[in-house]
Amino acid sequence: GWRRRHARPTMPVIPAIGFAACGLATLVALSLGNLPGLAFLQPNEQLHMRGLSDIHVKNGPGIATYLPLVTRARKRNGVKLDETQYAVVRNSLTAEEVTIEGPTLYFLRPHEVLVAGKHGSDLRTKIVLEKQEYIRLRDAKSGNLRQVHGPATVVPSPHETVTSREPQRALKLSDLEYVIVTDTLSGAERLVSGPALFFPQSAYERVGEALHKRPLSELEYTVVTDTLSGSKRVVQGPALYAPASPHDLIGDTSHAFELKQHQYVKLLDSATGGVRVMRGEAVIFPAA
Repeated sequence: GWRRRHARPTMPVIPAIGFAACGLATLVALSLGNLPGLAFLQPNEQLHMRGLSDIHVKNGPGIATYLPLVTRARKRNGVKLDETQYAVVRNSLTAEEVTIEGPTLYFLRPHEVLVAGKHGSDLRTKIVLEKQEYIRLRDAKSGNLRQVHGPATVVPSPHETVTSREPQRALKLSDLEYVIVTDTLSGAERLVSGPALFFPQSAYERVGEALHKRPLSELEYTVVTDTLSGSKRVVQGPALYAPASPHDLIGDTSHAFELKQHQYVKLLDSATGGVRVMRGEAVIFPAA
């Protein structure tokens, strides 16, 4: 008798091939990743390669190759700076320093290193000035000063330091105040009268304390002396008097003579010794 033979089912071949290919690709990737002289770099990575006589860098993303027997290689991240930060970079060969402003991802060049700030951090914070603020910066190499008014975001150059711990505020002068400003280079002085929001015109101006103008009623006067020439003059009220120049010295406030019809007063001129008689009815202001 004949026996009916049934065909045995066979396993599909395609999945097996797929698994084999996937496993091979993984093995190849792992092998390549561990190969000396080969480095896979992410977008934020850099390979620093120090050879026998030179230094090279390769920035990601990508693959970097090098000779492992004569090259010491290490990965490092780029310097990430946001909008409020900056960094100072020094070339170790030339000692030249430059400022890098954020926002950026900065890759150091072959001979560059980050310079730490006074607080030990590689990343520094920009100086933000409000509308009524200003700062002064001194360059340690040249000795020069510069002044920056707000509103502004300030990034000092590598050799600049701020002369004050905090930003300085503009001097707000009321209509009753004035201030004397001195140029520390030339010694020249000038007077600024309020009302005003005063910023120094340069980094070399020294601002004095706010002084009060002299209020004079209609029966009051004061004697003003020019300290340079020695000349004097009388300022009569009513007035809110501020000196015409920084060299004016304001005397005490005095009261005028109010003479009735049958009164008089004798006035002595201390310079010439002359005497003059003034009769009422009148309001008499002595001469200087």
